[in-house]
Amino acid sequence: MNDTISVGIDVSSRSNQVCIIEPNGKVHKNFSVKNNAVGANTIISTVIDCLNMLNLTNVQFAMESTSVYGDNLVMHLKSDSLINKFSVDVFKINPKQIKKFKDVYPDLQKNDNIDAWSIAEFMRLGGFNTNPVYFDERFYSLQKLTRARYSTIQNLAREKNRYLNILFSKFSEMAIQPIFSNKLGSTAVSVIEDFESLDVLSNTPIEQLVNYVMKQSKNRFPDPDKVARELQKAARSSYRLSKTVEDSINQVLSITLISIKTYQQQLKQYDRAIENIMNAIKTL
Repeated sequence: MNDTISVGIDVSSRSNQVCIIEPNGKVHKNFSVKNNAVGANTIISTVIDCLNMLNLTNVQFAMESTSVYGDNLVMHLKSDSLINKFSVDVFKINPKQIKKFKDVYPDLQKNDNIDAWSIAEFMRLGGFNTNPVYFDERFYSLQKLTRARYSTIQNLAREKNRYLNILFSKFSEMAIQPIFSNKLGSTAVSVIEDFESLDVLSNTPIEQLVNYVMKQSKNRFPDPDKVARELQKAARSSYRLSKTVEDSINQVLSITLISIKTYQQQLKQYDRAIENIMNAIKTL
């Protein structure tokens, strides 16, 4: 567009390299600022000075869509009252497009100035197959929450797998026999937490073990006597560990269970937060 200045921003965690190109292709200014609010305000004031000097009202900001380092800058540009007195578009560009664009100029040297210039020039020449960033804080918040929830689910799955693998070391038969349908259920976990060794479990009077199973399961098992006997049989058939190894295994299982419970609590918190955001989005 011949009435629009193009601002290319090469974003990194610490700094932003900025190139402002006038509609005729002339580089108006090339400079670097810190990647923070102060630096963003410097970009805005410099762009406004350029718009006023050229008597223009249209500006397009562009940066590559890389990691999270440009997100705060996008939000700042979209919400700043001074720059938004003008006609403003903000773009996040696929890095592959910029790379292909630079391939047209084989003699370009690799440096931050050139990267920022390439982004700005790409936009000045039409910004092929690019669309302005649509920003709504509710969708942005939902994105962050759902990605964090997904990461928590992955961590939870990893910790559960770790627990089940270590369980075989402590209580091999319980790990492979269907004594409990869920080896991470409350009763199964209680057995691991409450019985320090398999010998203790094996030598517990059967009546006492039946009462234990009934209490821990809150009478959910139709035949607690059968469960108790299968549990004791499995304990007597399982591998025995030395005291040193068993103590270590118990500690690993205990810590892993803490991690599992923590991740489960995190999921509940994420679910509540996501529900709140979804209710807000429904008002759109």
